[in-house]
Amino acid sequence: MITCRTAISLGVSQLVCWRIPYYLIAAFSSQIAEDLGWSGAIVYAGFATALVIMALASPLTGRSTALVVE
Repeated sequence: MITCRTAISLGVSQLVCWRIPYYLIAAFSSQIAEDLGWSGAIVYAGFATALVIMALASPLTGRSTALVVE
């Protein structure tokens, strides 16, 4: 059985780990754009595209994982 402390610790770690990429793209977008010779809009569009692809792939990945676990 998972204890309440373990569940809270896992929840907090998930919140922290899933939030970091969103802040990193904002913090480093100007350096990324400068290094690659792109505009800031292209950097953010690339990140947004990655999020859309992840959203579209998530149901398929979830179903595949559920089949393997069963």
